Amino acid sequence: MATWPLVKQVFEEHWLAHFGQPEVLRVDPEGVWRDTEASDWCATKGIQLDTIPAEAHWQIGIVENAIKQAKAVMTALAEEYHDMSLTELFSRALWACNSKDNHLGYSPLQHAMGRSPDEWGKLHDSRIQGYPIHPQEHADGGFKDTIQAMSIAERAFSKFQAEARIARATAAGQRPMKSFCPGDLVFFWRKQVPGGQGKGFSWSGQFVGPARVLAVETRVEEDGSLRPGSVVWLHHAGRLLKAAPEQLRAASEWEQAIEQLQGPGGSVDYHLSGDTSWS
Repeated sequence: MATWPLVKQVFEEHWLAHFGQPEVLRVDPEGVWRDTEASDWCATKGIQLDTIPAEAHWQIGIVENAIKQAKAVMTALAEEYHDMSLTELFSRALWACNSKDNHLGYSPLQHAMGRSPDEWGKLHDSRIQGYPIHPQEHADGGFKDTIQAMSIAERAFSKFQAEARIARATAAGQRPMKSFCPGDLVFFWRKQVPGGQGKGFSWSGQFVGPARVLAVETRVEEDGSLRPGSVVWLHHAGRLLKAAPEQLRAASEWEQAIEQLQGPGGSVDYHLSGDTSWS
């Protein structure tokens, strides 16, 4: 299990040493980043520690997608090379992702190193042209296995990219834009909710609430205009909660009527598995 001292060491050695200090760290609010030492360290460095709402992993989709890419390539390599070590699987997967991905017309290696690798996987100029291969390297499979492993990693990455594009296109038309205003009565989705009667927790997920919208964070566009951000602040049962707009649904007329009948300070916490419009 990762600990804050380990994460801090890796961050200092592998990020700060190469890319310098960031202004914002946008993270999943899991155990390491909820450590007070992490927030204190970021404060001393002048780094804003921005935690996403719970269970809203799509808000750090770039990182989540990169992890899925690496796992897909590692799985494809492991199925072909059963004796390949985990370290080599990981390094080959990262090389394929960093050399074949594309952002703003450039691969990650081009962004970081200023150039893409050549056909032999080299990032530097070589005085040896044609890459002469000794017959013994063909005989023991060293050269062939290297080229085949690169090919498998690249094919696995391309397959993952194609499937991801299809999935995004399929889901794009099914996510209506939601906007909320301070004072709105809403319910918020959670996977981990109390199961009741000593049953621990249910992981199937349901809408929980009601909660009152306190504020909606805004983002500034290039033209100076404001638009709703990706974080909505809620008040629920005396607690301040952070949620994503996609996790919320507006309360129905019946639910709003029940809340009004409770009166100020008399709100009860009830759970509903779906939207209702009872009369």
